[in-house]
Amino acid sequence: MIQRVLVRGAALGVAALALTGLGAIATMLSDAPERADANAAAPTVDSTSVLATMEGELAATRGELDRAHRILEFSGRYRIPADLAARIYDHATEAGLPAALGFQLVKIE
Repeated sequence: MIQRVLVRGAALGVAALALTGLGAIATMLSDAPERADANAAAPTVDSTSVLATMEGELAATRGELDRAHRILEFSGRYRIPADLAARIYDHATEAGLPAALGFQLVKIE
């Protein structure tokens, strides 16, 4: 019986201490100076330049993805490792050859 009362008293004390701490934090936050309007402080961004930048990044990403798909396709077709297929693909495109022709030339040699 006495032990139960002590446990309840301790729980109430901990709860009161927690509420006091939360109250102090709330008071500190409410006393903080008001921030200026967020829109006024934000720099002006030209949406057309952002759009152009994003379109450029998207085109580059699509090119990389297309390259990866083609390399994996050639790797599977000729049953060679993907790193070797990437080297053959890159050399063929740098030389101005179609990639398929580059792979066939390597296959002949």
